[in-house]
Amino acid sequence: MIGSSACVGRFAVSLARARLKSRFDFSSLLQRRALSTISPSDREKLLKPTILNGFLYRLATPDDREQLRDGLERWFYPEEPLNAAHRDGPQYTQEDMDWMVGLIDHGYVVLALEESDGSLAGSCAGALITPSFVEEVTELAKTAKTRKFKDTCLFLAHCTRNANVFERFQAETAFQVQFTSVLPNYRGRKLGTIMMEKCLEIAQRIGAGVIYGDCTGPFMARSCQSIGMRCVYEIAYRDFRDENGENVFKPLPNYEYLQCHAMKL
Repeated sequence: MIGSSACVGRFAVSLARARLKSRFDFSSLLQRRALSTISPSDREKLLKPTILNGFLYRLATPDDREQLRDGLERWFYPEEPLNAAHRDGPQYTQEDMDWMVGLIDHGYVVLALEESDGSLAGSCAGALITPSFVEEVTELAKTAKTRKFKDTCLFLAHCTRNANVFERFQAETAFQVQFTSVLPNYRGRKLGTIMMEKCLEIAQRIGAGVIYGDCTGPFMARSCQSIGMRCVYEIAYRDFRDENGENVFKPLPNYEYLQCHAMKL
């Protein structure tokens, strides 16, 4: 889910259903291509921080976990359209937070930091998914502890199924942008676009066939379009219903649609 402060995506690697039911295992859904398997030159370039216009951009490490969690809790979730529009209210679920922070271990999280003091200004994350993503996220929904996380999983599975990027672009893997978030004081300074460019670089260097993201609001859609991605599927929040035919979302003003953006690499 990618929204105004932003989000999508989630990931897939095939896993036995028994394992999925036994515990909530993010690594089973997020396929990270180990940096050790990438060429030495690409590995060095991915790990090297970049300084631009007073901000330092680098990949997050486990030491950044609490700083990322704090940023998501304070600025991402309160504004993220998919989270805020859910029928059960705007409070995030711990399952969703664990998923996002877990991307440090099972995906790639780009941080934008104040060069002067290391303060968090923004973050963007993604990971490698395979065609089994839809099936695995649908299975994950069955293990959800909350209705909200179940609904989110099923909605994202629906969007990925209909975006159909693997068949559409004849690709075996896709780098799915999971979220982008820029803190209020730093907006309007192109941090979102620069972090998306970093995600594009990561996607290219790890050999993904497609870069893909579920844009839950116009901010992320513009960031995706700035690097050449285009809309391949759109759904109105009001049109997504659960198995009982009930509306899952109550759309916010000016945030009525989710758009799936993608580009072949």
